[in-house]
Amino acid sequence: MEHILVPYNAGLQLGQGFNSFLQEPCLLNAVDIRRDSFRPRTASTSDPATPSQTVTYNSRLVNSISDVFSALNISPAVSVKLDTTQLPDVNIDDNKFAASDFNALISVNVVNSTTRTQEEPRFIPLKVVESDPSKFPDIYGDCYISGFLEGGVIHGLVSVKVLDSSIRSEVENLLKIQLSRLTSSDNTKPGDETDASSFKFAPGLIETTITVNWSGGGQINPGREAWTLDSLLSAAAKFPSMVEKSPMRTWAILTRYDRNSGFVKWAADKNVVIPDFSRAQQISSNLLDEFVVHKRNLSLLQAIMADPTAYVPSADKDAITTDFRVLIEERNKIRDERRKYSRIIDSLNRDPMGKPRFDIADAISWARRLPVLKERPDTGMATTPPSEMELPPGLQF
Repeated sequence: MEHILVPYNAGLQLGQGFNSFLQEPCLLNAVDIRRDSFRPRTASTSDPATPSQTVTYNSRLVNSISDVFSALNISPAVSVKLDTTQLPDVNIDDNKFAASDFNALISVNVVNSTTRTQEEPRFIPLKVVESDPSKFPDIYGDCYISGFLEGGVIHGLVSVKVLDSSIRSEVENLLKIQLSRLTSSDNTKPGDETDASSFKFAPGLIETTITVNWSGGGQINPGREAWTLDSLLSAAAKFPSMVEKSPMRTWAILTRYDRNSGFVKWAADKNVVIPDFSRAQQISSNLLDEFVVHKRNLSLLQAIMADPTAYVPSADKDAITTDFRVLIEERNKIRDERRKYSRIIDSLNRDPMGKPRFDIADAISWARRLPVLKERPDTGMATTPPSEMELPPGLQF
């Protein structure tokens, strides 16, 4: 891939080196970009009455946290390395995500203009790298920042837990109908609260959690009212017109060094290798999905330890008992597993094409071994045991 997009922040500078796997800035002036060659290009439109924008709508159900990070152009390695899904520009409650029956991602990406160099920049070599080419990835990264996109972007994550299993199919069908309206060509306004098929259920039937992140467009929720699916879809439909009035930089454009002829000529006889992180990105996506299951297992263990008498061993042949000493031991084991992930990311960063060698316990199997809630006397029902949770597939190498 010639160009890569990453979320913009004020610390990113034109011509700066960049590590696309860890999404970290590197050498400040890796290439020399002449300012007079750095020009904006406005999005084109065939209708003079409408603003010059390129607008991309997306609304779909997602099955894993890594799907969300991919849509946000955030490397999953960042989340695994930092041991959290709550990053400076995005807040994802992975426990809510894992506990929900349906997760929907709604996004609108608006590009008003693309500003990038019109000439190939001059690569700037450092003597320290010329004398030791192995230092190149640490100093320069694998890409450099060659431009920026200006406009706006909004992402909404809707997590729905169905409390009454008899309406599960109804909830899924109605959710899909609502999501389709964002991209439909009919005149139905997304989020029209008078519509008979609006996403509304009586209290106690479903539990909905909505998180929204955006840049550009100004205050899309000026009253700071609690988000609903209807209000999110309505805001998403209006977003392009709001971005027309209040645009901002949303993405940085990365270009790989091996797409720069000056670098290629310089590196021809120096044994410099540009990291190819495509395989490492896929591995880190699987790692993130497995990582959040381990995190959920730890949360479940904490709940069990708070009230062991409310739980019983699962039906798994290797079920974990509710003995407090056993629970403490299992908690420590899971914490040890979680510590391995950062080391794995570091190894992939050093050698993205190497075959990773590590031993991580399967989080899904671990979940099936955890104790489950006793049946509640008032209903005869128990909370869904870990063995029945819809969990992401295990790691495959």
